[in-house]
Amino acid sequence: MGLKGPELMNFVREQQTLEREKQREKERQDREKEDERLELIRRHEIEQKAKKDERLEKMRILEMERAREKEKERLFEAERAKLELERDEKARQEKEKEWQLEQERAKILAEREYENHRQEMEKVDFQARLREQEARATEGRGKQSDGNRDEVPVGKAVGKVPKMPYFDEERGFMDSYHGRFERFDETQKWKREHWAMYLSALLKGRALDVYSRMPPGQASDFERLKDALLKR
Repeated sequence: MGLKGPELMNFVREQQTLEREKQREKERQDREKEDERLELIRRHEIEQKAKKDERLEKMRILEMERAREKEKERLFEAERAKLELERDEKARQEKEKEWQLEQERAKILAEREYENHRQEMEKVDFQARLREQEARATEGRGKQSDGNRDEVPVGKAVGKVPKMPYFDEERGFMDSYHGRFERFDETQKWKREHWAMYLSALLKGRALDVYSRMPPGQASDFERLKDALLKR
């Protein structure tokens, strides 16, 4: 360039100054680019964090909704269980009430049937006593006509209720009960035509229903009554 001495020195210094300025400018630009890059990274991280926080918030809200739904279901199930218990208890009380009413009706019916049988037995007893009195009167007239005849003993009148336990269909068996009844009748020396009436006084429940549904002619026949009870 033809420079010498001080001019060359000045030129060199100027070039060096320019180079330093270029270097500083380059470094400034590099710093700005780095700052921009870091700012982009920071913004990206902020956006990612915001998205994550938003997602976590949505999940938290969803969990709260699920928890509320579960609580509603729990309260609903508890209320339904309570209503079912109340309904079952009401049904049990109604059933208990119906059972008590049925027991009371059965008791009243049994007492009524027993009273009817008692009256019927008293009627039979009265008729038997009349027949006994007629037999005695006939026997007395016979003795008057034939003083050499021996006195014929008169049988016992029909009693009201045999001294035997009632037939319990829940605990006993009809065939064995018949056996005991027949042995008892034989020891008491009752007339067989009265056995059906004696047996009817000892019946209750379904056994008494069988007797009540039989025609009078069959109900007074011991063998027919016995067969009907055993079949039932």
